[in-house]
Amino acid sequence: MSSAVKRLAKESAIYGISTILARFLNFLLTPFYTQIFVPSDFGIISTFFSLMAFLNILFMFGLPQAYLRFASDTKEEDRHLLYSTVQFLILGIAVILSLILLTGSPLLLDTFRFPESLGNLVIWMVLILLMDSLCAVPQNDLRLDNRSLTFSAVKLTNIVVNLAGNFVFLLYFETGIIGVFYANALASAVTLLLSLYLTRQHVSLLPSIKWESLKPLFLFSLPLIPTGFGSMINEVSDRLFIQRLDAGTIQSLYPASAFSSPDLVGFYSAAHKLGIVMMLVVQMFNMAWTPFFLNESKKPGWEKSFSGIFSLFLFFMIFLGFLFSFFMDDLLKISIGGYHLIPPAYWFGLQVVPFVVLSYIFNGTYYFFTFGLYLEKKTSRILTIMLAGVGVTILGNLILLPLLGIVGSAITLMICYFTMSQLMFRQSQKMKPIPIDKVYVTKLILVSLPFWGLAIWHQMTQSLDLWMKLVALAGFIGLIFSFKLWTIEQSKRLLLLISGKKKV
Repeated sequence: MSSAVKRLAKESAIYGISTILARFLNFLLTPFYTQIFVPSDFGIISTFFSLMAFLNILFMFGLPQAYLRFASDTKEEDRHLLYSTVQFLILGIAVILSLILLTGSPLLLDTFRFPESLGNLVIWMVLILLMDSLCAVPQNDLRLDNRSLTFSAVKLTNIVVNLAGNFVFLLYFETGIIGVFYANALASAVTLLLSLYLTRQHVSLLPSIKWESLKPLFLFSLPLIPTGFGSMINEVSDRLFIQRLDAGTIQSLYPASAFSSPDLVGFYSAAHKLGIVMMLVVQMFNMAWTPFFLNESKKPGWEKSFSGIFSLFLFFMIFLGFLFSFFMDDLLKISIGGYHLIPPAYWFGLQVVPFVVLSYIFNGTYYFFTFGLYLEKKTSRILTIMLAGVGVTILGNLILLPLLGIVGSAITLMICYFTMSQLMFRQSQKMKPIPIDKVYVTKLILVSLPFWGLAIWHQMTQSLDLWMKLVALAGFIGLIFSFKLWTIEQSKRLLLLISGKKKV
């Protein structure tokens, strides 16, 4: 193996592990918030941070990616000027957007049905966005210099400071909702100072702008904005749609309850976060899968190998997803010292968990079939597939949310990722076809469907006790072995692999 490939593998592992660790540490805030805040307060926090995900794209304007692209072709002695140019461009755009947001704060609050008393949250939101936008170029500079450990340390420092800040402001000072923004602002400030210090050789207090670079920078960065928006629409816009539900619609959906739109966002966001296990499984697979298929596709018989991997991947995702969806309520009922992972006040949102988990399964199959577009260097088609998902997300939330409530948004998410996975599958099979074991996949789907239906029905009604669910699980496992979707021999080989005694 060449030194370049070894370095790539090492850096991929560092970025991958640090990203997963950061996401897990970030997840720890969800149980913490749900212990402290009522659903409506947690819903307000979730809505603001969903909004920040969109605004972050505008604040950065695709310029950090442009810097990464052009700095790689720039001589080391000239990179300082490019760094300064991009940073001052981002600062100028961020200041303009900040002034617009602060001036239009009443309109923004009214759009999302928030009271004017939350205007101070807009101020802190803008401050966080401003600091975060100025962190991106220094961090990309670290990546460009192959300082993966340093980059990961900066990212993890941000998470740790944020966690510590939340504990201090919410538990010690008892600041309430605004303490979440204090903690994030503190984390952003520390990260900005650290990032600037680590790239201090490029930092300049006086603006140094390479004017001839402006046009190519913007030509590169502008197309990234709709791509970023499309991604965020699919990932977080459901919370914004829910927040905009009017009181009359909410009353007709839930006549026996006095829910507000922030309550519903709180239920939905907490339940959505519970899907982190499946999300991490998908992310870990994707991190391993991309370098694997790039190498294995050069070997003879790779098509058959990929086909076998797909069957196994689909089996494990469907089975693990079922366990997670079916027994989530039992996990939440476990009490340690009177505390639950998520308090009972949020359990109304459990009804969306199976749909969120299914979304991650479809997202996993989407990532699996990206190999065709990557190997044929047709990644531009990913934008078309994503835009199809955007269309499903917008239409689904406009139609299903007023009819089904938060379940409608969860179903929309599932349909979005299903649509994207099918489009990716079709594109990949046109370019780099593999022999899908249709008989196996059909049997797996037919056997699984009734049990997934049972999981959905149970989380909607909470009608089954633990013993009844264990009986259903035993029946599912029995059918899996009966139809040879998984065999005893495979189980033995898996146990040997896990124990390190034998390679499969």
